Amino acid sequence: MIDRRDPATGLGYYVGFDGNAVVIVLNPEHVDAVLESTVVHMLHGLRPASVAFFGQKVLFVLEGGEWQELRQLMRPAFTRDMIPGMVGDTAAKAGVWADVLAPYADSGTPIDMVLAASMYHLSSVSLASFHHDLGCIERFEDGPNAINRAFEFMLTELPRRAFAGEGTPLQCDFESENEDNRRWREAASTVRDEISAIVAARHAAVAHGDSVPPDIMGAMLGSYADARKQQGLAPPSVEELVADVGDNLVEMLFAGYNTVVNVIANGLFFLAREPKWFKPLQEEIDAVCGGRVPTAADVPKLDLCRSLFMESLRLAPPAAVLGRQLSEDLQLGGVMLPKGTEICLPAFAAHLNEAAWGLSAPAFDLRRFAKGAPQPPAGAFIPFSGGRRACMGQHFAELEAVCAFAVLLQQYTFKVPDDYNWSLIFTGFGYRPLDPANACVGLRLIPVGRA
Repeated sequence: MIDRRDPATGLGYYVGFDGNAVVIVLNPEHVDAVLESTVVHMLHGLRPASVAFFGQKVLFVLEGGEWQELRQLMRPAFTRDMIPGMVGDTAAKAGVWADVLAPYADSGTPIDMVLAASMYHLSSVSLASFHHDLGCIERFEDGPNAINRAFEFMLTELPRRAFAGEGTPLQCDFESENEDNRRWREAASTVRDEISAIVAARHAAVAHGDSVPPDIMGAMLGSYADARKQQGLAPPSVEELVADVGDNLVEMLFAGYNTVVNVIANGLFFLAREPKWFKPLQEEIDAVCGGRVPTAADVPKLDLCRSLFMESLRLAPPAAVLGRQLSEDLQLGGVMLPKGTEICLPAFAAHLNEAAWGLSAPAFDLRRFAKGAPQPPAGAFIPFSGGRRACMGQHFAELEAVCAFAVLLQQYTFKVPDDYNWSLIFTGFGYRPLDPANACVGLRLIPVGRA
């Protein structure tokens, strides 16, 4: 990846698809400086693909004043105060996942934990965030559902289109009538139509004066309506809510699908490869939860489950590479980089930096994130980016993973099948586990019931 690197500064570069040099930043201090000073994404071919799938007004693709305005509008929906109200629904769906595993444990049959985690994610997020139950994990044996298939199509097609070549029709043209675009629009519509119906139903309930439970969707809709009122505008129509809020809910659903799903599956794989950690994890879970699913009061006490989440993020960061374009001149290591310079921040390398993590950096070790453990320097751990453009949903991702670990590990340990060799594949948006034997994304594990 690096065409040339200066050992003194840690700066390197590679030549991008457009022929321009992209500066690679590895020094944690420099990484932190970039994230704190700039919020402009370096997206290139990811931008037209994202706009075509999610819409033009999603937080991921916006820049400048539009991005600041939307992030401010969304902020009330993404505070830690939302967490306690989400635990019950999230843990309940983890319980359904545990039930799904029972026949596989009884027969010693491997199960694709990426698929199972993705269906758990769709079920738990839809219920906890929208109070609409997509019921995906309950129908696991039916195979991937329509939303699974839509997201998987997008992630499979994304590298082919986004990296087809700077400015080429395959990369930039999603409007012309051809088979590629028809299939892309069909996948996007599958998810957007589902979310649009949920938003429309909530809008009708509020208009009718019905009591609606507090959740992320409600907070976003309320914040949007308040902003329009302050601007002296009429209340938003359902069409405006679908376009401006619904599309961001689709992107939120996808963001977890592309990240926390992989973190959960990878975390269980790391445990299966290092089984000595099952005992302390299960002892903690038993002590805190006492045989039931975790409650809002339990979650903050599950320290090792949180450490498992963090260590999985470190060793296999779903957002493996962050791209930025400098908003202002920035001096790094005595080198002045001008405004507009494109920067690559490789999280996968930063998380294995021995200067920050020690010589044991490649090893799986839950003690790294234990309470009281020495913390790495800023810029050495960037799974959720950093600075003003840090991921707004990171607390919800942690909740989803901790609930899954706490519920599943109460009942099971896991083994790696003899014919499974773990590896990762880069999709354009990040790392996903690969099942080489079946030539597809996947992570097969065998659940083993606790004695």
